[in-house]
Amino acid sequence: MINNKSKRDTTDIMTNIKEGKFEAATQILKSELLSARFLDPREDHEWGRYAKAISTCIQLKQGPEKSVLYWKDLAAFFTNDLEPIWGRIHKGTIYFNEGLSLAPQSIDEAKNSFERAKNEDIYTLHERGISKTDAEQEAMQLYAYPMLTILSWAADDTSFYVDQKFCTVQERIDFWTKLLGPSFDAQWRGERVGHEHVEQAINNLFPSNEHIQMIWKSYEDLEEVCKLRREILIVASTGTVLDAILLNWFLKKYPNDNDRQNELMKMPLGGLLKETKKITNGIPEAVFVAFDLVHQFRNKIHVGNQLRQEYKVTPRVALILRNLLDIAIIEWASGDNNG
Repeated sequence: MINNKSKRDTTDIMTNIKEGKFEAATQILKSELLSARFLDPREDHEWGRYAKAISTCIQLKQGPEKSVLYWKDLAAFFTNDLEPIWGRIHKGTIYFNEGLSLAPQSIDEAKNSFERAKNEDIYTLHERGISKTDAEQEAMQLYAYPMLTILSWAADDTSFYVDQKFCTVQERIDFWTKLLGPSFDAQWRGERVGHEHVEQAINNLFPSNEHIQMIWKSYEDLEEVCKLRREILIVASTGTVLDAILLNWFLKKYPNDNDRQNELMKMPLGGLLKETKKITNGIPEAVFVAFDLVHQFRNKIHVGNQLRQEYKVTPRVALILRNLLDIAIIEWASGDNNG
């Protein structure tokens, strides 16, 4: 039977978060984990949402550096206070979110945290009696492996990897907290971005556009291949949707210039992306990097690369990229200036 005080305490966590009292919220969370009256420290899904809610607000109000310190403190709490009571506890959720907080500052440091999260996943699965090989296979479906796949495949892409080519820390935070992070969360929950939101965003970007049907047709094709859960097809179709969207954007910008339109129609996706960088106040920087990430995967997703890379593109990775494109389109359309 759930203790009523524990119910009140977990409600108090959210109340303190809303009031900006992050230290108080953290202390209540730790108290609940120590007592295990309502939150079992061995069950990430029980306490993880409260821990992440605190971190998200800390990052928004105080910046990613404070969020990193929060996750490091929570890891130390698990190691020093909880594990002497319970034995070893899976801390993959902590290390993964630590990586998300580190990413706007240093992708290399974030990657180390994601590696720790992946190793935690494998070790915990193996502890439960699964063979090491099967544990590694199952870990591919959890959070850390897909993130490491994305970082690994994007490693030589300068627009993503070399300081992410963002002008400000805020733009980097926007990419990780508004675009890539939510893409993971939606996939983990078995959800996708509401089709009506994507449809509204595209209609806002391209009102009364005679070529908009090419976007809807490419989206229909993407929906069909997603049902098959074939990663190569999903990544390729996601790139085709982006291709259609960027081409429509340029056709809208040059409605009466047939020569320019014909030139743009001959361009591959990479060429269209390069053209967007020449336009002042065109695509927001965080959105551009999301688009470029989709482009990089579309270029690299072939059998030889799958065999060569340490981290493979799984259906989950491909669906995360699909989510990323949807969320980036919505974010682009929500801006004051969509070009």
